[in-house]
Amino acid sequence: ASGVVITSENHGVNPEIAESYADTPLEAKPVTIGKGCWIGENVIITPGVTLGDRCIVEAGAVVTNSFPAYSMVGGVPAKLIKTYNHEKHEWERL
Repeated sequence: ASGVVITSENHGVNPEIAESYADTPLEAKPVTIGKGCWIGENVIITPGVTLGDRCIVEAGAVVTNSFPAYSMVGGVPAKLIKTYNHEKHEWERL
C-alpha cells in the first residue's frame, strides 16, 4: 500500500552520551515479513520486527513488536486484534 515505511535502522537512544541523539551511531536490526502479508496504508514497521506468514496490518498501524503467522494487528503501537482459526475457517477476536 502507499505511504508504508519499513526501516531496519534507528539512532541509539542512550541519554548518557553527550552528543545529540541524531548524531549517535545507527543501530540496525533486520525486519522480516512473511509470505502473503497484507500491509495497509501508512503503516510503519520498526527495526527488529518479524511478521509471520499471512499477517494483516491495519492502515495507520505502528508495528514495534513481532507477531506470529495468521495474526491481524492494528493501532499505535500495534496490538494483536484477531487470529485465524484454521479449524473453524474464521478470524477470531481476542
